[in-house]
Amino acid sequence: MGDAIIGGKLGIGLPPREKLDVLGNSIISGKICIGTSAPRWFGTFNVNGNSYLSGNVGIGTNVDGSKLAVNGDIHIGIAKNGTFNTIGSKLTFLGGDDSGGDPMWMAQYTESKDHTQIRMSIGDNWTGDDKFIIGNANYKDASNTWNPHFTVQNDDKIGVGTATPKARLDIAADITNQFGAIFGRLPEGNASGDGTFLGVRGYYTTPINSNS
Repeated sequence: MGDAIIGGKLGIGLPPREKLDVLGNSIISGKICIGTSAPRWFGTFNVNGNSYLSGNVGIGTNVDGSKLAVNGDIHIGIAKNGTFNTIGSKLTFLGGDDSGGDPMWMAQYTESKDHTQIRMSIGDNWTGDDKFIIGNANYKDASNTWNPHFTVQNDDKIGVGTATPKARLDIAADITNQFGAIFGRLPEGNASGDGTFLGVRGYYTTPINSNS
């Protein structure tokens, strides 16, 4: 047993086309390093550089047809003790036309010790054109129509039962059998009283004493 140095190409089971070319299965009991000679102690497969996979990947499970199937916990980013007022690694969502460059992502933000947030970016302006919507499509609906249940626009408007809220809180409902309401807040010092106001869609707004 000893070291072997091969100056050319090595082919196992076929004429080599690269430095190492193997036809058949391989069993490796140690670590594999690609692009680095210093493998990390916690990993068996170490790659320094970019990787391209044209198929699907399963981690801890058989591939189920998804590009990535994971059976287990997923960590995004690493802890950076003592680092505050910064956004961590992002989970970015892409799809459809991205010519407008609207950033859609989620990430952890640590303001100070024990003061941590989950932030989600919806667009890059305050026009209300970009939204975060929770909803679903009814499996009985052949048209697969999307039904919005909860909407957050990037102009600070929130809608319940509507994808186009008209106020800071817009609860859309048929007032013939439900209570459809719009809530807001009166400016402090307003002559009509501080606190919140309540209005039914299509009707006048009535102030409510916030101290009652």
